[in-house]
Amino acid sequence: MAYTVSATTKGGRNGRAILENGGLALAMGLQKEFGGNGEGHNPEQLFVLGWSACFGQAILVVAKKHGLDGQAAKVTPVSDDKVELTASVKSVGDVPGSGNKFEVKLNLKNEDEAPEWLKPGMSCKAKITTYEAKDAIVIPADLVQTDSKEEKQKYVMLEVKDEEKPVRTDIKLGKTKEKEVEVLKGLKEGDKIVKGAKDEPEKKDEEKSE
Repeated sequence: MAYTVSATTKGGRNGRAILENGGLALAMGLQKEFGGNGEGHNPEQLFVLGWSACFGQAILVVAKKHGLDGQAAKVTPVSDDKVELTASVKSVGDVPGSGNKFEVKLNLKNEDEAPEWLKPGMSCKAKITTYEAKDAIVIPADLVQTDSKEEKQKYVMLEVKDEEKPVRTDIKLGKTKEKEVEVLKGLKEGDKIVKGAKDEPEKKDEEKSE
């Protein structure tokens, strides 16, 4: 899908800019830093407005993709950081406010656990869980190896009882953070990974003909 918009300007940076459909008309003015009088609008301001809107929309898309609505949260009153209340995300604002920040509304799961002195309008801090994999195992990234024929296939070499050599185990990876990686499938707690071991096919003895 393509979207086309046209505009007409007269007088350059010290003139007027008008959208073709008449939806917006602005008086343009060169900034004082560039020798102008600083009155009116300038292209840099318009660029920032457009970029801010696009960035805000990207945040909303990511929030919906990861299901931010309903995500678990912890709320702590600024006046007492020892109090921690359980909450969930009710909604995320569609339009950024001051400082390009989005309004996030939370619902307290159990209002009875809130102290009596906590009143509407008091400042609080909120920690929102945006991602959680309860059964995942985190290991050092340098233990993960890549299949020589299939780059998407990752594996580790495990120490297995009654086996002389480490055994290859294919794994499914999740998120990566710095030097650690999340393993979603293929490992269980207690598995021993052998660092430096390689998945090498066994060499068969060649039959010698007389």
